[in-house]
Amino acid sequence: MIFFHESPKYLNHIYALVKNFLSENLELKLHPKKKCINLVEKGFDFIGYVIKPNRIYLRAAIVNKSFYKVNKWSKLPDKFSESKLIHIRDLMNGFLGLSVKVNNYNYRKKLCKKVIGNLFLTSDDNYGKIIIN
Repeated sequence: MIFFHESPKYLNHIYALVKNFLSENLELKLHPKKKCINLVEKGFDFIGYVIKPNRIYLRAAIVNKSFYKVNKWSKLPDKFSESKLIHIRDLMNGFLGLSVKVNNYNYRKKLCKKVIGNLFLTSDDNYGKIIIN
């Protein structure tokens, strides 16, 4: 949940109301360390993206994880087996799907270049999807 208001005092009040509602009506608890009150200009981390007033981009951890997964795949002795190709295609398409939403062309191009340098995997023209030949 994200709430915007200029007063931190009001945001804390809303947080208490939501916390009480969830506890009393749904028997749910909010994670005590996941509450964050911040200035909008500093941006906020939400569902894999960092959202700022004039820009949205992928969380650095997701970018790093995508390159880690590609490097891990490239070192496999059986990386061109059908199951491994399907796995890396699906994994990369997940990362590419996230990045298409923020129009991060350079990241997509760099990621695709790491996996399409063989006879079995190619990319579409916009580097938005990995395809098995």
